[in-house]
Amino acid sequence: MNGNPAVAYYNVTDTSLMFARNSAVDGSGSWNVVVVDYPDSVGLYCSLAVVDGNPAISYYDLTHDDLRYVRATTATSDATSEVIACCVFSRSPRRT
Repeated sequence: MNGNPAVAYYNVTDTSLMFARNSAVDGSGSWNVVVVDYPDSVGLYCSLAVVDGNPAISYYDLTHDDLRYVRATTATSDATSEVIACCVFSRSPRRT
């Protein structure tokens, strides 16, 4: 993000979605880690992308059986107080 290494990942211990961004372009700096969504098994199968220069993550919410999408409002998005846009895509009821 903004030239710095960044990752989205599922924290198995806390069953939450995490986002981490390194302070240095070469990855040698410190990692700032943010909890994006929690609790209850959210963040599985996450995918990180850049949308309009800002980090965006799609992921699976196991508890509610939903596909979710979050996008930060800034490219750095290092604070947990950042406003994040969120959408939830629920599964349609299955027809039998």
